[in-house]
Amino acid sequence: MNAGHDLNLDNLERLLSHCHISEVSIGHAFTIECIQYGIIEVIQRYLVICEKFKE
Repeated sequence: MNAGHDLNLDNLERLLSHCHISEVSIGHAFTIECIQYGIIEVIQRYLVICEKFKE
């Protein structure tokens, strides 16, 4: 399953813990979060979340 729209650092982990997702689209949220926290911080935070559910 693929997922997108409204996924962000606050809700991605919750979604991944309940569903088997093979791909997520985080474009808009990613852009805003990079403005808020900086691109390096945001990438690291997304990688931590995704690694928890890696097969």
